[in-house]
Amino acid sequence: MAKLYFNYSVMNAGKSAHLLLVRHNYIENGDKVLLFTSVKDDRSGVGKVASRIGISAEAVAVSPEDDIFDIAQEMNAETPVTAVLVDEVQFMTPEQVYQMSEIVDSLGLPCLAWGLKNNFQGQLFSPAVETILALADEINLIKTVCHCGKRATMILKYNPDGSIVRNGEVVETGGESRYVSVCRAHWKEGNIGPRARKAVFDAGYGTRVVCQSCETVFPSIYGDPEQAGDCAAKLEGDKISGYFGSTIADACEFHFVRGVPEDAKQGVICDACIRGHLQEGRLLRVSSWFDNDPPRDRVPVSTDVDILEEVAKSVEERA
Repeated sequence: MAKLYFNYSVMNAGKSAHLLLVRHNYIENGDKVLLFTSVKDDRSGVGKVASRIGISAEAVAVSPEDDIFDIAQEMNAETPVTAVLVDEVQFMTPEQVYQMSEIVDSLGLPCLAWGLKNNFQGQLFSPAVETILALADEINLIKTVCHCGKRATMILKYNPDGSIVRNGEVVETGGESRYVSVCRAHWKEGNIGPRARKAVFDAGYGTRVVCQSCETVFPSIYGDPEQAGDCAAKLEGDKISGYFGSTIADACEFHFVRGVPEDAKQGVICDACIRGHLQEGRLLRVSSWFDNDPPRDRVPVSTDVDILEEVAKSVEERA
């Protein structure tokens, strides 16, 4: 029995590739397929559905005034059609979505639509999406993942400098590179992830974090001048305190056991420098928020009694 299908996802999840694969399977079986898309989607040219993996197909480009049912009925009368496929359904009108349901109910043809469900503001993308969610017989999620590994269900939009956009026009021509698909938690945080942050950083935007010891420059996390991936600890006196972003010092405190060496500069210090001091036996981890957790192999903890006594004495003197 023919049905109306809505296949949805966030951006860069392979919607067009999925559609083109379905089309290919129909054609391989000798079937005739009608393919529609919106005139608003002109990224690869009007009337063309293209995937980032390099495959494409010609399509009927429809304007808001066009009647998809009439077009499908006329073309089906010429040569029997097996299925109707619709790309970028979020750009269609609610009336056109209703016409898709008529293709199913009156012509008995399956109609499969692909599109975005949400916009970057965390709302349903358009009235057409509201309508197809109400009318569709089957609703399927095309899965993709956030930079954290969780399922991506939301879209973040960001400016060239990495700042998050929460309002404004839903559709921006030529701005596809400034959208990233993320999980709900990172959408709330406005966390575009390390890959997008690196792109912002490489383009000359964004806050930079500089290790004061080796002068290596890192792209900031959330614009914080003292926190970056692999560089989120700070040397104050003879104490190093680590924060989120550091792979070796997060939530830990270290002390130099025999004075601060000349190559260790006050201020932000990166993981590579901390690791070097640990390998030289200069640092001792004296506390961690994770002390109740099993020991982490990547953070060696000294058991030298003399060093422990020396650190204890140093702490008492400062107190």
